[in-house]
Amino acid sequence: MQWPRMTYLIRCVGSIGAAACLLSACGSSGPQLLDAMPLAADTQPTALMVLPVGLTVPGTTALEVAARTLAVDHYLMQKLELPIISLFDIDVNKRVDDVRTASADTDLFTKSAELGLDVRKAVVLHLLITENRATNQTDIQDLRKKDPKQQKTYRQHGLSSTVRLELTWLDAMRGQRLGGLTLEIADDPTDFVPGGDPRPGVTAGIEYLLDKYLELYGESLQRKGQRRTRGLGLVDHVGTMLSWHAPELPSHQEMQHDKADILKEADALEKWDRFAPGLSARELHDAAGHKGVLVHVAQPPLAAGDIILSAQKQPVAAAYQLDRQLQVCGPSPCILQVFRAGQVIEVPVNWPVLAPGQGAEPPH
Repeated sequence: MQWPRMTYLIRCVGSIGAAACLLSACGSSGPQLLDAMPLAADTQPTALMVLPVGLTVPGTTALEVAARTLAVDHYLMQKLELPIISLFDIDVNKRVDDVRTASADTDLFTKSAELGLDVRKAVVLHLLITENRATNQTDIQDLRKKDPKQQKTYRQHGLSSTVRLELTWLDAMRGQRLGGLTLEIADDPTDFVPGGDPRPGVTAGIEYLLDKYLELYGESLQRKGQRRTRGLGLVDHVGTMLSWHAPELPSHQEMQHDKADILKEADALEKWDRFAPGLSARELHDAAGHKGVLVHVAQPPLAAGDIILSAQKQPVAAAYQLDRQLQVCGPSPCILQVFRAGQVIEVPVNWPVLAPGQGAEPPH
């Protein structure tokens, strides 16, 4: 399976069989699982907090960190029932790859009342991705050359990479390590489609790592929830992704600061097309002009093209935030404020509560 565009990562991460196929091509030995530590059986978190992915590979930008982190959020939404706290809820105060203790390295605890969750009992997920690259140079004899004065060889360049992915579960209060898994894969950094996912091999590695951990040790995270959406068919607000930044990573918008306005607008629309391809010009204009979650695939009573601005008067910019508000509503209808066909309307959503572990979307 290929990921021609990052939008697939944001909307429907979780094709583990395809990820395994991709990984099988990374090297003859395949992915190497290293250090493994299960969560304690008595771990009973009230929520999952997903820290920004520590992406220490060449060319890392705030936008790529945001895209990876939101992809992890979508993956976890499809596998678990716990409410998620993540990228758009918190600010970090140190380098992304150094963040470990939620209480000290982020402003999580100052926002606990706003989130409506007991954040002291949240389990924190940190994913660190590092890479070692080696350049291969091979001189191959060119037998077609007849003139002794001309060079008889040409040089073939190749690039190989070893990527290390470290998944760590942490205590929100003290940053104590509660569990984790480490994976190494071989990857070709040049094997990507321009304009889409810049590292499909890394994407496959992340999916494989998360799936493997939950397969081995996920029982401690399976808690009864009230989820009514798995995030499929929903696109997180790209404008918020473009404005996200970390202490060492300026936002994509900040990096575009010196460009002419028309170039900034073209770049923003291009990013929407990257994460949500196939939108019409009007849909692109609406999506770029309203901060909310885009409904890319209809989920009645929500229609394709709807932009969910808030749930129960709480603004939402990501699918995991919408899901969290739906859980707060419990069995009662949730009132969503939706931009549709040029006007803002209220849409009551009364999708059935899913049983623990049930992965189906609301009936269409």
